Amino acid sequence: MEEIQKTPSEAGTFWPLALRNGLIAALVLIAFGLILQMTGLVDPANQQRMGAGNLISTLASVLVMGGAAGMAVRNYRDGDLRGWISFGGCFKVSMAIFLVIAGVTAIWTFLYMGVINPDILEMIREQAYEQAAEQAGGELPEEAERMMGLFVSPWFMAISSFIATLFLGLLIAVFVGLFMKKEPQAPAI
Repeated sequence: MEEIQKTPSEAGTFWPLALRNGLIAALVLIAFGLILQMTGLVDPANQQRMGAGNLISTLASVLVMGGAAGMAVRNYRDGDLRGWISFGGCFKVSMAIFLVIAGVTAIWTFLYMGVINPDILEMIREQAYEQAAEQAGGELPEEAERMMGLFVSPWFMAISSFIATLFLGLLIAVFVGLFMKKEPQAPAI
């Protein structure tokens, strides 16, 4: 008996898979980020200095996000779609995962910088002020200080985290789609 292939619209939704993989990946990224910060490999107050810790953090983010997306796409393709998925399908599943990761990490960023460790914002603000004053050749006007305060807030940091994660996810989703797509072959005539 020949197995009937399901189209993406006939197969189950990929959202439960995306939610599970996105939550797991976000928790891994948060834990890893905390470990890097506690060991002193990453200094959130001085992001301008690209050190080994920042490179490790970036590579780990790409690997964790790419791994979560790749596993979810493979499970969805091989389980629900009977082995076939288009580039667009891969891209949608990946971006759903990255939307979950971005949301969770944005909430974490807000809670961490606004509630758990608000002192970090003051360190970031001081570092940014020093760099801006150095570039301006002296002290900054009061208006510039006020604007800097808006950009160094838990809300702004959370929104920035969300956007940066989605942008990185967009790039990763393209590669996941290119490598994970598997479309049925047209029969030879």
